[in-house]
Parts: sequence; structure tokens; C-alpha cells
Amino acid sequence: VDGSSRRMLKGERDKVGRDDLVTLTSITEDAIIANLKQRYQEGIIYTSIGAVLISLNPYKDIQVFSKRNIDKYKGKQAFELPPHVFSLAEETYKAMITEGKNQAIIISGESGAGKTEASKGIMQYIAAVTGSGTVVDRVKDIILESNPLLESFGNAKTLRNNNSSRFGKYIEIQFDLKADPVGGRIRNYLLEKSRLVYQTKGERNFHVFYQLFSSGDKSSFKLSSLDHFEYLNKSGCHTVEGMSDSSDYNDTRHAMKTVGIGSDEQDQIFRILAAILHLGNVSFSPVTADKANVKDKSVLSIAATLLCVTEKALEQALLFRGITSGSRRASAYEVPQNLEQALYAKDALAKGIYSRLFDWLVSTTNKAMNYTESGKTIGILDIYGFEIFQTNSFEQLCINYVNETLHQIFIDLTLKAEQEEYVKEGIPWENVKYLNNKPVVDFLAGRPMGLFAVLDEECLFPKGTDASFIDKMQKNFGTSEFFKAVSGKGGSGTFLVKHYAGDVSYNATGFLDKNRDTLFDDLKSLCLQSQMPVLKAIFEESLKNEPLSPTKGGKARPITAGLQFQKSVAELLKALYACQPHYIRTIKPNDEKRPLHFNDSRVVEQVRYLGLLENLKVRRAGFCYRTTYDRWLKRYGVISDKTFPRWAGDAKSGVETLLGIMGISKSDCAFGKTKLFVREPQALYTAEDCRLKALDVIAAKVKSAKCPARKTQGNVCLEYLQLLIFEELDEFTILRNPKKGESRTYKTYNDLESDYIAGVISPDELRDSLYQCLTDVVEPIREHFQQKKKPWWGFLKFFNAGRQQTAALDSAPK
Repeated sequence: VDGSSRRMLKGERDKVGRDDLVTLTSITEDAIIANLKQRYQEGIIYTSIGAVLISLNPYKDIQVFSKRNIDKYKGKQAFELPPHVFSLAEETYKAMITEGKNQAIIISGESGAGKTEASKGIMQYIAAVTGSGTVVDRVKDIILESNPLLESFGNAKTLRNNNSSRFGKYIEIQFDLKADPVGGRIRNYLLEKSRLVYQTKGERNFHVFYQLFSSGDKSSFKLSSLDHFEYLNKSGCHTVEGMSDSSDYNDTRHAMKTVGIGSDEQDQIFRILAAILHLGNVSFSPVTADKANVKDKSVLSIAATLLCVTEKALEQALLFRGITSGSRRASAYEVPQNLEQALYAKDALAKGIYSRLFDWLVSTTNKAMNYTESGKTIGILDIYGFEIFQTNSFEQLCINYVNETLHQIFIDLTLKAEQEEYVKEGIPWENVKYLNNKPVVDFLAGRPMGLFAVLDEECLFPKGTDASFIDKMQKNFGTSEFFKAVSGKGGSGTFLVKHYAGDVSYNATGFLDKNRDTLFDDLKSLCLQSQMPVLKAIFEESLKNEPLSPTKGGKARPITAGLQFQKSVAELLKALYACQPHYIRTIKPNDEKRPLHFNDSRVVEQVRYLGLLENLKVRRAGFCYRTTYDRWLKRYGVISDKTFPRWAGDAKSGVETLLGIMGISKSDCAFGKTKLFVREPQALYTAEDCRLKALDVIAAKVKSAKCPARKTQGNVCLEYLQLLIFEELDEFTILRNPKKGESRTYKTYNDLESDYIAGVISPDELRDSLYQCLTDVVEPIREHFQQKKKPWWGFLKFFNAGRQQTAALDSAPK
């Protein structure tokens, strides 16, 4: 039998470095980096800070999401096995069941750090460990298939990541009273629409366009080559290493079918995508300074045909803008557009269609999942990480703003949870100073005059420009410690914001247009007149959901992109604060996507802006370890005949006795109402060393034991199996003689005892298997930080019922 497949008594933790950074002897940035590096280079991508999981992208398949790992972590406590995304998913799922509270898993990190893969792993685990049934299986399928669908339309190759999510996503999985998934919904945030019309050198447009070119639909949509289309040919990148667009196309079609999109609607969707590409090829020439014409009507005609509108209607919508006077007797005017305005209208139409199509796909998926207001949920937040690029624009400001707010909730809830536990247990606690980035959040989104408010105000002025926006910020924030206008050579039109993660310089070019996010009514009306049902439907749905911002006069104006994003973030934070949070902090170990290559400077940068050292200090400011008295007595009682196999008193006094035997000073601990709190990791190492020595003594006794065949009385091996092994492990494997067949694994002691009495297990097999279990060379468990409401009675439950100690255990190790 492969030893790695058995549950090992001595644990599977701390094989390389420290699984949990809280147990580091030195709480410094260097110590964190050294530990992460040591583990990563050995292929161990997960580490933790208490309940917070840290994940590094391995850039190769290391089978972390295998079925074997699902089986390994299913039903286990967090302290039993090394950190893993499945362990966090298991803890989250159990917490929802035992505590009856909505849960949220917040995944953060920069592009390419592995956020999306982590979220897919969580959903895969939940689908695997929950029940089945017609409704349950359907919901599971939709949840899992929503990933390839939204990745196709919302992900793209960037310089940093071959499969970068260019939108934020919060998916809520809803469970019934049996804790099976019966519904769900997805909320999406800030699709990077600008990517549709422009990509940086070496990047791609959204994946789905390249899938379209690899399909059989190519000729019917008059798609010649990728290089022929303006929206695809500027970056010089059409393929992605390790990605098959033709295979992904089939996966996208299958995902659409799973979420309830029929074949006819699918064809219409790909028709819309082709229309967008042809629309991008429409070009204009100036007639006068205030008027433009379409250069090539044949290109316009193809786009119009694919959109199922007339060529004349499309031309009119692009070249003219309808304006209504504000007088009581309103008059309508058709104002011609100049060359720049016509180009803007074309790109705005393409982006407007695509973003609404993406929203419609999310809405369709949600309808299929049938979310209701009853039942508990597990939310998974896969959101963009903090971004600092060579050129940072409006999108980066929004992304960094949401990261500011998430950092605030992370620190708040992490510290709050610590404080609440100390108060609950009656442990003295002094507040820990930590970085409060609320002033930065207020600077960005505060009312009446935060940065976003200034931007909105400037967007109201017809003559407002990006330059006047810079001037207005300088006037309002000139003395702010978080702002600096950059001028001079190479710095014209830029401004700097001091974020918690570092200073970011933003290029103001395009800020006003992106914030206005204007799609003129003429272009909306054009799409509403389409004879294509899907195109018409996505605009009808958009109009229903289009938010309006009232003004003092009682009229209404369209809300800006920035304000709408702030409202979405506020709703998200409200939802997160109402949940019990769990955290995954993802790290990108290098920019070259090299497997298991660790770039120290890049990791240091991320460790700093993720606040890992700060989080670790908060965690260690009080105590590095805490566990229930029952659990401590159960684990370490074996070191003395005073506590093993039976302790006569209460658990707390038993723990105090053990600490004295171990030589651990009471000053190194604090005694709560139900838990023991340990200040420094060294006390844990001392306890583990004592335990390992005790196990070695037991192993030596087992090795020389004479086990009577088919008898339980005086059988030391059976006694240790019952009182030690099955109390710590959920199964035990008997290593069978090869001539007698394969090895056998037992889930309960009673089944094993029955087989031994029946002669199925020989004395030699029993003794050798137990000795092997006791001497597995695996580093011991070093931490156990949180216990749920499940009590740990340990060895006591066998003795409290009046069971007598047997002679076989009279010489338990002292």
C-alpha cells in the first residue's frame, strides 16, 4: 500500500518550512518570503496565516484539484492536513451548516496570480461533496459551466496572464436544508469594454472572438482572417500557448446549452460577435470640419446585415445624433457628426452591444439557477487585484478603489474576529495598531467632493475635458496627502494617488469619456429596431435595469460609470459584511509564467500590498495558537500515565497538569473559559516533541508485543487501536500478507475487532500495521487555530461511561 494514501497518525503538516506563518519564530517580511520560497520551490503552493490561505501560481499542472485530494480533504478539520483550497472550502461549507450563517470566500491578488483557478477549485469541491438529485445536479452543472462561458466572453490574454479575467465576479451558491446546492446567482463588475476596440501589443481581445474564427461559422459570417479586422489586428497576437480556441469553442457552445441558451440563440450570439468585428472595419472620411461620411458602404452593409438592421438606419445612427430641445414645445434635430464623433459612435456602439451581451449572458445564467431569498449561501468573490501598469487609466482607478475597500474590510473583520474571541474567552487584549486606509477610501469616494465626485461634476459640463479635470482636482486636492498632479516633460495629463499598496500614476486621457460611458439614444434605438431577437432582447433588458440619478429639478440623467461602480461596490460590501468571511490571498511568483520560479522582488511587492505581514502581526499580537481544552488533552494526554488512558478531572485541570509535565510555563499561556491560548510557537514545538517521544515508546512496546490470536483480552495492539488510533484517525489500514490479497481499510474499530476475532487479520498483520502507522516519518501537526461548535471529547468518552482500564495499558509512557 502506498504510505501516502493512508491517514498518518503523526500528521502530514510542515513537511517543508511552516504550513502556517503564525508558527514562524521570526515575524518579519524576510521570514515570510523565505518560508514561501522554500515551500514553493518544492511544489507546495499553499501556506496559511491562521484561517487565511495564501496561494502561489505554480504555472503548471500539479494536480491540486484531483479527485484524490477531494477525497482526502472531505470531512476533515483544518488542522488535520496541510493548507489547501479544498480545506478552506470544507471549513466554509461546514461553517454554513453548523453555524447557520451565510459564508463568503474573498479571493484577491493581481492578474495571473490564480484567483480564477482558486474559485473554480472551490466550486468543484462543493459540487463533489454535496448530494445529488434532479434539481441539485442541474444547479451544479450550471455553476460549473458558468466558468467556461463567462471566461470566453470576459477573459483575455494579457502580458501578465494568458487567461486574465477582465471583469469582477461574485457568485452566490444557495443551499437547501440538506446543505445541497439548489440555486445561485452571479453579480458581475466592470467589464473592461475598452479591450474590445484596442489591445496592447502582445495581448488579445476577448477569447470568444478567436473561438469564432476556429469554428465552422466563419464563412457564413464573412470572416476572412484575423488580420483583416481592426478590432483584432493591432496587437500582433492571435494565439495563446497551451490554449485551443477550437476546443474552447465547443466548450462554450456546451456551456451555453447547459445554462439554457438554445442552438438558435447561440447562432444569434455568434452572429452578433461577427457583426461587431465588421462594425470595427467601418471607416469614415471628413466632408467638412463638422461632417463625415462612410468611406466604404460595402463594409457598412455587411455589418448592418449581420445586426439585422437596414444599412440606411446604421449609417444614420453613426453619422447623425438626435438632439431634443429643452423647451416646453420640444423640437428634435439631427446634428451631423464630425470624423472624431463618428469614430466615437462606432466604437461606443460596438462596446455597448458587447457589454450588454455579457450582462445578458450573466442574467440568463442566473435565471437558470433560480435564486430565491430563502436558504443559506456561500459566496465566492473573484475580483481584480491591485494594478500598477506602465499606463494606468480609468479602469485601474476603479479596480484599485475596490481593492482599497476590500483591504479595509479584510483588516476590519480579521481584527474584529480576534477581539471577539478574546472577549468571549475572557482573555485580556490590547488593541493592535494597524494601517487604516479609510482616509484613502474617503479621498476617492467621499461626498460631497471625493475624486469620483469631481470627475462626475466635470462630466456634466459640455466643455469639460481631461485637462480641466486635472485642473479641478488640483484646485480641490492640492493640499491632500493622497494626491499629486504631475506636470512637465512626459507628465502632462497625469495625476498620482497614494494608495495603501503604493503610489499609482494615472493618465487622465479618456477619463471623462469612460466615466460618461455614453451610448446615445440613436444607437440604442437602432438595436431595439433589429429583427434579431437576441440583440433586441439584450437592449430591452438593459433599459429595464438602466439606473437613473435624479437631479434637483426632478428630471433624471444617466448615471456615470464611476458612480454606478461605487454603488455596486457598496452593495457588495454590504453583502460581505453580512457573511462570515474566509480569505484566499493569491500571489504571482514571477512575470514570465515560469513553473516554480520564485522572483523575490515580485513576491515582496505583493506581500506588502496584500498586507500579509500586517495580518500576521495582528494574528500574533495576542497568541499564535489556541484550541479547546478537550482537544489539547486528547492530543497530548498520551505523554503521561496521569492523563492516558484516562484523566479523572475536568479538561482544564488536565491541560494544566500536562503543561507542567512538558515543562511549559503557565506564563507562556493564557487560560480562557473553554480554550488554551499559547503565546509563542516554541511551546507548541515542545508539546509536539513530547508527543512524538511518547508515540515512539508506544511503537517500541507494540513492536515487541505478543498479540493473542483471535482474542481481545490483554491485546495491547487492539487497545491502542481503540483508544489512540481510531480516536485521532478516521480510518486504519491493515497491511495484508500479499498471498492473502489486498490490504483492507477499516472505518471503525468494531469492524476491525470483528475481523480479528474471526481470524481475517493475523496477529502479525495487526502488530506490523499498527507499528507502521506509529512510525510513519512525517512531520507533526504544528497548529490548530479554530474549532467549530463540534465538541472534541477525545479519549474521555471511552472512560466516562465507566469503561475499565485494561492490564495491557498499565505501563503507558510516563
